Amino acid sequence: MTIYVSGRLNVDYILMLQTPLIRGEKAVATELVVDYGGSGGNVATAIVRFIRKPGCVRFVGCVGSDVHGKSYVELLKSEGVDTTLIRTVANAPTGLAIVLVEPGGIATVISYRGANEVCSVDLGSLNDMKLLVLTNPPIELAYKLIDCAIKSSSGIVVDPSRGWTTINQLKALLEAKLCILAPNDNELMWLTGTHSLKHAIFTTLRVLPSCKLAIKRGSLGVLYVDPDQSMAIEIPALPVGEIGLRVLSTAGCGDTFTGVLSAALYEGWNLVEALQLAVVAAGIKATRLRTRDIPYREEVIELYERVKTKLSVRERKL
Repeated sequence: MTIYVSGRLNVDYILMLQTPLIRGEKAVATELVVDYGGSGGNVATAIVRFIRKPGCVRFVGCVGSDVHGKSYVELLKSEGVDTTLIRTVANAPTGLAIVLVEPGGIATVISYRGANEVCSVDLGSLNDMKLLVLTNPPIELAYKLIDCAIKSSSGIVVDPSRGWTTINQLKALLEAKLCILAPNDNELMWLTGTHSLKHAIFTTLRVLPSCKLAIKRGSLGVLYVDPDQSMAIEIPALPVGEIGLRVLSTAGCGDTFTGVLSAALYEGWNLVEALQLAVVAAGIKATRLRTRDIPYREEVIELYERVKTKLSVRERKL
């Protein structure tokens, strides 16, 4: 059975800045790194590196008719991702992102969607689907994939970005066997049109009462909300400094979290373990600069075994 991932494929230009960003001022970069990323590509890579089973992930998306598009598809193939549903869009560039990394590792990402924005794929039946992971594909494509997931009784994980859609446009998720939304706190507030995390959570539960929330909160860890159990679970972030590591870039950490959470649930880990593994993987990614410096299964498991006592679970009723 297959995990389908759909989202953006970008070429990333990563600039390490000498000083913090100040709006309206010039900034000087001390290092330039060119890599491949985009939320979809990052999530697919995180999943296949954790599961370590070639062909278990099939990507649905688009690249441009340029050298970057061809190179990215070959790179995903080398990772073990099934690329048969990646299409090349004529006369469109592959998506592009400028990643500005400030001292301390905080990353600001500016994206140009390119081929991602005009992506259209003839899906067929997809009757081998076990799990669908959506990371901002064109909304029409997302609806088609959600319909396929519902027909095959597959679980759905949605990792939305700001500007992708609104909570009211995701009501099709109500019919899903399993629905997990995995935004960060700012993305959830944008999605719901609210200005506080508390209001965003309760708006989501009102509109999508059957969906669970895995809210990524950066250095605060993750907040998991399960309306079926009327319960919230808080898990702290990986204590990077305590284990002798240093944050280099936050870019790609959320994607890594979503990918490893999806992979662990696919493999049958229990919920708390899946969340803890995802937190550990995201923490490892934060200590690395390149977008695709996503940890492999062995790294995640080894560090998880070392630090799991530090990832104490706090439960509370809604």
